[in-house]
Amino acid sequence: MPNIMFYGFDSDTIYVALLRSKMNMVIETMRELGLGQEAVVTTVNSECFACDGEQTPSPYIRICGTSPTEINAIVEALRAKKLGIDCETILLTDFIPGDQMGSDEPDDDDFTDDEPT
Repeated sequence: MPNIMFYGFDSDTIYVALLRSKMNMVIETMRELGLGQEAVVTTVNSECFACDGEQTPSPYIRICGTSPTEINAIVEALRAKKLGIDCETILLTDFIPGDQMGSDEPDDDDFTDDEPT
């Protein structure tokens, strides 16, 4: 399950508009790559600045996933679309779906119409 995370888009109104534009591009790309049902987009409420003395905003995306081939395909597709912002990649060792992690929450099957409320 690839996760495309957006960092540093909260520093200015311009960057909020840029976030919307780039997020739409990423979502469209995930669908084109056949990853629309698997991939998620995460926005991280943050500001990222260069250490240049001017605190120049430096928004970027982070692509996380468990497949190097999938990560590379995403990077190349976004490069071809001229994403135009910094990108870092992180190869995860595993992804464990929530249903395999257990839960104390009751299932829908635990409720019936004949039980008192």
